[in-house]
Amino acid sequence: MAALASRSEGQKQDRDVTTDDVLRILESFPEQKNLHLNLLYDFYWEDSVDDLALLLNGWSGGLTLHHHTGTTNPLTITDAPTMCLVLCSPQNILQVFGKLNERFKGPRNPDVTWLLVLENEEGQEIMLTLEGILQEGTYITLVIKDAGGILDVFYPRADTKGLISFEKRRRLNTRNETVTEKPLSYRRDEYEKQYSDMKGRELRVAANDNFGFCSLGAAFPGGNLRLLSGIDVELLKSLARVFNFTYRVMRPADGLWGNPVPNGTVSGMIGMVARREADLAVCFISVTRDRTTVVDFTYSYYRSVIAVFSRAPRQKDRAMAVLTPFTPQVWLCITLSILILGAVISIKSKVSDFLLKEEDDTGWNLQWNTFNLFRSLVSQGSDIYAKHWWTRIILLSWFVSCLTFSASYSGMLTAALAQPAFDEPVDSLKDLPKAVKEGFTLGVKAGTNIEYLFKEATEGIYKRTWELFDHGDRTRSFVDDNVTGMKRVLESDFLLIGMKVVCELLVMKMGRNKFHIGRDDFFPHSIAIPLPRGAPYREAFDQVMMRMVEGGLISKWRGEEVRRVEERTSDDAVTSQAYAITLRHLQAAFFILITGLALATVSLIVECTTWQTLNRRALALIK
Repeated sequence: MAALASRSEGQKQDRDVTTDDVLRILESFPEQKNLHLNLLYDFYWEDSVDDLALLLNGWSGGLTLHHHTGTTNPLTITDAPTMCLVLCSPQNILQVFGKLNERFKGPRNPDVTWLLVLENEEGQEIMLTLEGILQEGTYITLVIKDAGGILDVFYPRADTKGLISFEKRRRLNTRNETVTEKPLSYRRDEYEKQYSDMKGRELRVAANDNFGFCSLGAAFPGGNLRLLSGIDVELLKSLARVFNFTYRVMRPADGLWGNPVPNGTVSGMIGMVARREADLAVCFISVTRDRTTVVDFTYSYYRSVIAVFSRAPRQKDRAMAVLTPFTPQVWLCITLSILILGAVISIKSKVSDFLLKEEDDTGWNLQWNTFNLFRSLVSQGSDIYAKHWWTRIILLSWFVSCLTFSASYSGMLTAALAQPAFDEPVDSLKDLPKAVKEGFTLGVKAGTNIEYLFKEATEGIYKRTWELFDHGDRTRSFVDDNVTGMKRVLESDFLLIGMKVVCELLVMKMGRNKFHIGRDDFFPHSIAIPLPRGAPYREAFDQVMMRMVEGGLISKWRGEEVRRVEERTSDDAVTSQAYAITLRHLQAAFFILITGLALATVSLIVECTTWQTLNRRALALIK
């Protein structure tokens, strides 16, 4: 290292690498029409950079010059296909990729290809240093000019343990020789084809227990967790067979799926992948905007939605079943109609008798008219004497109304008694405020994208839903896993918001007739495998996973998981078939009858007592 630093100033004018060598190398990249070229230089090349820039004027993707200042360089944050040509002293080259004598996770951007052109002696030393500081996924083409003027091309390669070493792949002859050569690739071909066969390399896999997708068992003696069954388990096994790798399964310390948090850290499995503590994660992980800022995702292999899960609606109490055909407002209107109409007939009868000079006291008796109006309502006829046309018209309209009331009541009562009636279910987010007011607790699995969906909402129904959770005691609303949440749904007034496909498998396992799945699902999103940013095996994974999805393997594995659950579960479905009416259905009618008998008895006692009192007073007056 010290030798490289000491030679930097002294060899400024004694370079073996020439401008022609640089042009020869650049011309070997057929993609130059689509690439933007960033040229980073320092004092080591400043005497030639103007001539080189003039010769590269035809670089159709554009050319930008950067003078090395020793500070963080903007070349690593571009999001367009870019080639970064570094023409600097050995000391400054190492400053670009990491501090001297420190292991530094160098600049990684899948859109950036670094091109280093070095002389033979310094090139070998820099290559050895870079092997110790580079991280997998940094795309570098290293060209070293040997003593004979031949340009050797090296590319980084990861061994079975993930360690980086440079491997010579090409030799470029001098510019004046006419030789047919395979062109260089600016990024993918030379780097990513090595991942078609990983030669038994062990990948670290982050996972959580997630029924139906990734069921974990006890750990092996070495600490490697057992993968039992699930859709993601089958997916991982298939990838391992195709790419010839093994895997070591680890669980995140916090047990969360993970997300970036305000303090700058990343939690859960996503954090393990982002920090490169794991090479990938499998556990039915959603692709979200926040997660894509810290990890990359493979091709999506599943589409999922979110739904509200509650216990199956309970049958309504039949104690007052005979009153259920009409709402309280209808019953009130019918009662008022009888009372008011009885009074109207009585008053009009009295007025009519007075004006027509008639002597008849029966026509305007209030009790008589009201009772007969009730009789006609229950189809028992009427003894109201209609000697005038106005009385007949009133009674005619009342009888037609009674016909409507009676037919409606009979039909609704028959339906209410013959078919089971259930409480109103919770089908959507709009039903949650009412349910919470009625005593239900709203819950969600902690640390998942569902929690962050509501937590980070600033307005709308997601924001209002977040306010319904119990934030004072998080243990009431935020559960560690879906199994715990679904058990609480059955044991208490608890509503769980969860991934529909995951919780549906749990519903099948625990008894389909015990749960209600909200009809209005929401927030459709993709499911994929998270990888470290710039992971070079992403492209290879994408191609295979795309073929798996198109070939129906994911659907096949889901069907097998469903059948496996159904074989272990006996679920008695609730029938909606009509059944015989029992005493439980008609208990309200008997309650009314008993209540009437009790009131009649009380009335009889009152009447007898009053009559005896009046008789005693009358006898006293006579004496």
